[in-house]
Amino acid sequence: MKPIDYIQIILRRLWVVVLTAVIAAAIVAFGSLKTPVTYTTSALLRVQPSGADSVNYGQYQYDKVANSFANIAQTKPVIDQVKANLGIDELPDYTIEAIAQTDLLEIAVVALDPETAAAVANEIAMVLLDVGQEAYTTSARLTQEDIEKELEQIEGVLEELESQRNDLVVQVPIDEDALNELQREISTQEQTYNELVRLSAQARVSEVVESQLSIVSFASPPPEPTGPKMGLTVALGAVVGLLGGVFLALLFETLDDRLYTYQAICSAVGDREIVGRIPAIGLRYTRKLLGHDQSEVEAFGHLRSNIAAISEITNLDRLLITSGIPDEQKTIVSANLGAAFAHAGKRVVLVDADMREPQLHKFFELENEVGLSEYLQGTAGLQEVVKETPVNNLRLVPAGSRPATPAELLASPAMAELLDSLQQMVDIVFIDSPAYLLVADAASLLPFVNAGLLIVRRKRTSRKALDAVFEQLTPDKLRWIGVVITDAEQGYVRGYRHYYRNKKVSGAQG
Repeated sequence: MKPIDYIQIILRRLWVVVLTAVIAAAIVAFGSLKTPVTYTTSALLRVQPSGADSVNYGQYQYDKVANSFANIAQTKPVIDQVKANLGIDELPDYTIEAIAQTDLLEIAVVALDPETAAAVANEIAMVLLDVGQEAYTTSARLTQEDIEKELEQIEGVLEELESQRNDLVVQVPIDEDALNELQREISTQEQTYNELVRLSAQARVSEVVESQLSIVSFASPPPEPTGPKMGLTVALGAVVGLLGGVFLALLFETLDDRLYTYQAICSAVGDREIVGRIPAIGLRYTRKLLGHDQSEVEAFGHLRSNIAAISEITNLDRLLITSGIPDEQKTIVSANLGAAFAHAGKRVVLVDADMREPQLHKFFELENEVGLSEYLQGTAGLQEVVKETPVNNLRLVPAGSRPATPAELLASPAMAELLDSLQQMVDIVFIDSPAYLLVADAASLLPFVNAGLLIVRRKRTSRKALDAVFEQLTPDKLRWIGVVITDAEQGYVRGYRHYYRNKKVSGAQG
C-alpha cells in the first residue's frame, strides 16, 4: 500500500482515532485526579575516599563507598532510627543515588506535604552520617592483606594468559587476531598488577584507606507540588491514544472487506464494465425523483446514454436491476433511470418486482393496492396494474399486496405473459428486483430478461457479497451490461466507456 492509502484509511476511520485518543486522555485525567498531590525535595551528601592517590583506583574506591552508603540508607537500623527521631510510623518514598561523574549522593524524598518531605530527607542524611559512617568503618578499609589477595589473583590470571600466548605462538599458521587480543589483555592485567604493587607499598605506611561522608546541602520544603503533572500526563495519554487509534483503524480496515474506493470496486468487478457513477443522493430524494436542478440528474443522463449505446448493438428491452445485498440504492436507480429514459423520449415501464418491500410507487406518489401480485394471482388484469405516472412516457406496475410465495409467482408463466404484453406497449422494461443474495425472487426472473444491471454502493457493498453475486450469476445465467456505483466519490474523474467501442463485448454479441 502507498502512504496515501494509509492516510485515506485513517481519514475514513478518523472517528476511531479521535474516540480512542479522547478515551485514553479521559482515563489518564481521571486517574490523575484520583492521585494525591505530592512534593519532592532532596539533600546532598559528599563521599570522599582517602588514602588512594591513583585517579583510576580512586574512582573504583568511590563507587564502592557510594554504593555501600546507598545500601546502608535502605537498611532497617537507619529506617528505624529516622522514624524514631521524627516520631512517625512510616517513612514516605525515598531514594538515595550516586550522581554520575561526581562524588555526590542525592537523597530524594516524595511526600504528601512539603515540610514532611524536607524533614525526612534531612533526617536520613543526619542518621546516615552517624550510623552509616560507623557501619562502614570496617568495610571501607582496604588492608595490605586485601591487596595481597588481589595480587595473587592477577598473578594467576597472568600465568594463564602467558600459557595461552605460548600455545598460539607455536601454531602454524599463527592466528594474528587472537594473538593481538591476548596481548592486549595481558597488558591490561599487568597495568592493574603494577598499580596494586604501588598501593601495597603505600598501604604499608598508612595501613588503611578511609572514607569520609559530609552533608553538602540540606533539603528545603518545595514551594510547588511535583506530582501529578496533569497536563503532561493527559497529553501523553492522548498521544498513546492516537497511536492506539491508528492501530485500531488499520485493524478494522483489515477486518472490513467493504469497498470504500472507486479503485477497490474496479478491482472487485474485474473486467465487467462500470457504466455509471451516481454521487451521494440527499435524504429527501431517497423516496422521491430527483429534481431537474440536481447535479445527480447529469449522472443518470450519463448512465442512460451508456445503456442506450449498448441497446443499439444488442437486444436490450428487458433489463433486470438488482444488487447483492439490501440498501444499495437499487430502487433509487430504477426510478431515476426510468425517468431519464422517459425524458429522452423513450416509452418506459417500471415493474416493481420487490413484492416483499415495495418502494417504487412512493417515487411517483401512487397507490400500491393493486399491482404485480394481483396480476400474477389472476385477480387483476393488465389495464388495472399498469399505472400512469407524473412523468411523460413512463408507466409503473407497482408491486401490489405481499403474497405468501413471491418467488414462485415471479417464476410463473403469468410473469412471462405480463412482460410480453408490456413489451408490446413500450420500448424498454426495467424490472426492480429484491437483492439477489437476500431471497430467491431475483433468480426467478432470470429466464424472462435479456440483461442485468448490478448496483454497487460504495462503503456498503462488501467484496465477499460481490464475489458471491458474480459466482452465482455466471454469463450463461445472466448477461451483465455493467455495474452502477452509487454514493460514488466526488472529484474522481474517469470517462464513461461505451460498449459500442468495446470490441470484446460487441464480438460476444455478434
